[in-house]
Amino acid sequence: MPRSSSRCSPNLLENAAKHTPPGTRITLRVDRQDDSLLVSVEDTGPGLPAGDPEQLFAKFHRGNTEGTVAGVGLGSPSAAPFVRLHGGRIWAETRAEGGAAFRFTLPVEAAPQVPREA
Repeated sequence: MPRSSSRCSPNLLENAAKHTPPGTRITLRVDRQDDSLLVSVEDTGPGLPAGDPEQLFAKFHRGNTEGTVAGVGLGSPSAAPFVRLHGGRIWAETRAEGGAAFRFTLPVEAAPQVPREA
């Protein structure tokens, strides 16, 4: 994974820790899917606010305006440009079993071939 994209998962983890109730389980999962990695930050908290989940990636947008958590709304939005820059996709969804999931993909490139010495 390119070095600059390493910032996106800490932002998503920080947001999960900041915006889910104490005692809520947060899971970080990485799965290989054909030619990409799928990274998921999942929680068992209250889920996503009503509305378009894509808005959570807009600068200065805060999902819950009634919450007591301080912030300027740059956590998820700062992750999105890094993911897109590297050819990935990022999205949020409400989990069927409760809670929220923030997921992104990044393409996996084949390892370079190292010539064998003669």
